[in-house]
Amino acid sequence: MQGEDFKTFLSQKINEFGDNTTENRTKLRNSFFQSIDVLDLKEKIRKYKTLDLASMNYQEIEAALNHVITFSTPTGPSSVLNIYSNEYPIGTRFYRVRQLDKSDTILPLKGMSTISDCWEPPREYVGKGRLNKSQESLLYVSSSPNTAIEELEIANGERCSIIVYEAASNIKINGLHFPRNLDKMTIESERVIHEFLSNEFSCSIKACTGHVYTVSEIITKMFAIPQEEQDAWCYESVAKKNNYNLCIFPPASKKLKLIGVQIAIVERNPRKNIYEYTVNVICTNSEGNKKLDYYSVGSPKQKEIFPEMIIERFPNMDALRALGVQQGSD
Repeated sequence: MQGEDFKTFLSQKINEFGDNTTENRTKLRNSFFQSIDVLDLKEKIRKYKTLDLASMNYQEIEAALNHVITFSTPTGPSSVLNIYSNEYPIGTRFYRVRQLDKSDTILPLKGMSTISDCWEPPREYVGKGRLNKSQESLLYVSSSPNTAIEELEIANGERCSIIVYEAASNIKINGLHFPRNLDKMTIESERVIHEFLSNEFSCSIKACTGHVYTVSEIITKMFAIPQEEQDAWCYESVAKKNNYNLCIFPPASKKLKLIGVQIAIVERNPRKNIYEYTVNVICTNSEGNKKLDYYSVGSPKQKEIFPEMIIERFPNMDALRALGVQQGSD
């Protein structure tokens, strides 16, 4: 039983405990996990880990995951995982980072020249992602620029574009909840299932192949089934713990407005665990134009759209050259 099916199971069994309260729902959930044979569960996981997932297709991996977490109940086969719903209010800022080619140094940059460069790519250029299939174009944004930088693995001293959005409407999210203190769970089967799914979902793509994204996509779509009013999935960043990413559905991207783009060099300070950005150029679209207009830090436009930026000195062409870019001819 998955997603909506578990809600049906809850509604059918809720009378056993009285009113539909959080306490009663917890009792039902506990009842499910207590009915699981832990040795059987661990044996399923052991067999799953012997599979060569890289050689399996989508349907085979989906069936393998389902087999591990599905158990018989009085109402039929069932699987349960904690999910949550919430919303980000109007005015919340989100961030996306794009790498820039080292040879792309003349303003306006080829890799960041039009408004379309700031949004989700055309489907023909989309590969597998954490929650999407190949050619399934979704907009990934992060809760902080640092998170977006780590997700894209931007190296120290490299230039990148930090795209800044703002919620023009409330963004309704649905996501998976993997408790951090798994060792404190009193029901062993619940702990084992959450630990298994959490590890499978958050596996680093560095250590594995493309099947990692297939696994995380299946786990998400298996449990966090999109609701009619939902705008995005939300999940904890694999690259930067305790930070979050949103995977926004195409219609919902209209609920975001583009603030602007910062062309930056990123430097990490490991002792202070902070990021320092050298930003001398910003860009944004003006009056609905499709092309992006560039402005220097210290300009009226920068002060208008990024008033929070700290300006140490008014940049000149020497500062632009230090960033690795130069002004192109009109």
